[in-house]
Amino acid sequence: MTSCKGNRQAVIIIHGIGEQRPMDTLRSFVKNLFSKDIRNKPDKMSASFELRRLQVPGKGRYQPLTDFYEYYWAHHMRDTKLRHVLSWSRSLLLKRPKNVSNNLLPIYYFLWITFFPILYYFLSSVLDFLQGGSLISLTSLLIVIGFLFFDYHVLRIIYGTIDDAARYLSPSPDNIEQRNKIRKEGIELLDKLHKSKKYRRIVVVGHSLGSVIAYDLLRLYWASIEVEKRKNTKKQKLLHSFSSDSNNILSCQNYQTENERIKDYQNLQIKLWRELRESNWPWLVTDFVTIGSPLAHGSFLLANDGAEFEQLKKEGEYPCCPPVGSNKVFYKKNYRTPDNGLTTSSVPTYSAPFICTRWNNIYFPHRKIFKGDLIGGPLKNIFGRGVNDIPVGISGYFKEYLQSHTKYWSYDIDSFKDKNKNHPTQAVRDSMSLGRLKNNEMWPEP
Repeated sequence: MTSCKGNRQAVIIIHGIGEQRPMDTLRSFVKNLFSKDIRNKPDKMSASFELRRLQVPGKGRYQPLTDFYEYYWAHHMRDTKLRHVLSWSRSLLLKRPKNVSNNLLPIYYFLWITFFPILYYFLSSVLDFLQGGSLISLTSLLIVIGFLFFDYHVLRIIYGTIDDAARYLSPSPDNIEQRNKIRKEGIELLDKLHKSKKYRRIVVVGHSLGSVIAYDLLRLYWASIEVEKRKNTKKQKLLHSFSSDSNNILSCQNYQTENERIKDYQNLQIKLWRELRESNWPWLVTDFVTIGSPLAHGSFLLANDGAEFEQLKKEGEYPCCPPVGSNKVFYKKNYRTPDNGLTTSSVPTYSAPFICTRWNNIYFPHRKIFKGDLIGGPLKNIFGRGVNDIPVGISGYFKEYLQSHTKYWSYDIDSFKDKNKNHPTQAVRDSMSLGRLKNNEMWPEP
């Protein structure tokens, strides 16, 4: 393999919805996780001149130097119209309650309950006006003014927040260009990092809607790569036995805790990743970290109903961890050798990025309507038992309310005293495994 320019790893941070400015998410992320020795470097990988690369020095041989990149996409969502938001909202409200996730059901019913009173007073006012009466009664006037005032503030929030979600999560003709631009630039960043030959591994971290974008980038980039066309002498034992090995781990009843099971499964993933690297498979992403991810409402947001979502997963369009249904994790491919002979190599299928990429999902459990993170949630039951769900909490009764969605890496670790909860900032740091190499092993060279 090509020699490595030092012992380096890269982390890509993908921001969520809202009026995001370039570098805001990256600076707060790195500053709160690594408060000392942060270096500001030019970013020669990204398409935007607004971005910089933040660097955290390594510690000894087995904690590599880490470069942090931000994938900034908010500038592609600047032309959102009210009709985009209304169209998306209408499509969600017209779905059956059984296709709505439990966390969103209270809001779903609230919107339907409040819709009919507004409609009633509006029609009453119009009818009263057509019959020659007063334009509106005093009571109706106060109610309509109240709702208009409420709607005004709701629209202010919408145009700074969920308008991004309305555009990206809806594959309507109006949104295709923006979706393609976001994915294209993200894939180009991944490709440049891979082909730079600078990094031994890559970690992708997505917050909020950024986690959906990150998921799309991984599944699309994985499907586009190919093994180098040269003879492969590796027997690929782990790839051939992955389906049975993973099933044995995830269905075994002998584990004392779920954490032990996930640890063994993720160890299997890393071993397979090493084997694939030795087989010339050009994939450097070892870890995918989702934070407050709306993928928790996958069937509600990514498909028309639960049945369609399950079918798309079985077909491999939405990869799971591990792959579901009858999807095989590899196939045989013939390559021509330099001496004009033929050699056969086992190649991972397009639907199997998570056979060798660990998936850690961090979320505040949502309860009592307003407590916790309404947007995020567990993913294990949606995207496979190989996903490591990490529920987090913070001391202080008022700190876990809905604002927690934007605070995952903003809490002080030193002041945290509750040993019964995973601290959110610590969980984010640990999930990237930046300085924990098993048995002091080096990551393979790129």
